[in-house]
Amino acid sequence: FPLEYSSILLAQEKMGDYYLRLHQYEKAGQYYIIVNNYCIAQNSRSGTSTMTDLKLAETILNSNKDDQLEEAYQLVTNYPVNLLKFTAGKYYYAELCAHICDALHKKEAAAAFAKSALELLKTANSPLAKSKTGSGKKLGGRQFRTLLEISAC
Repeated sequence: FPLEYSSILLAQEKMGDYYLRLHQYEKAGQYYIIVNNYCIAQNSRSGTSTMTDLKLAETILNSNKDDQLEEAYQLVTNYPVNLLKFTAGKYYYAELCAHICDALHKKEAAAAFAKSALELLKTANSPLAKSKTGSGKKLGGRQFRTLLEISAC
């Protein structure tokens, strides 16, 4: 039944993605937790995007649950970054880490991650450079500082 489980995991992760796009963070988190727990139990990320822990951290950050920010921080700092092969994934990781560290008032770490994200945007031939702006995001009621603001600390 391994193929069956990976199909179910992928579907659950996609449901999390769907609810994340709709800013329904509680529902998104529920799906990501199911996938993440299964990956931990199996010691494998097979059948997933390999990024559910990062998506769960993003969900926590955007949900304004300040009491869970440390959990989000643990998710991103324990993430095996060697799984990120493409610039878009590396940028997503660096930007997410910058915002989580900034929310936790870990200014030096936030600045380092923000600078890393900004460097990735400057990468030649990067499709991110055309699609990303330097404006701050407002999601779930939390106003995020821009990467430029964070990197200046």
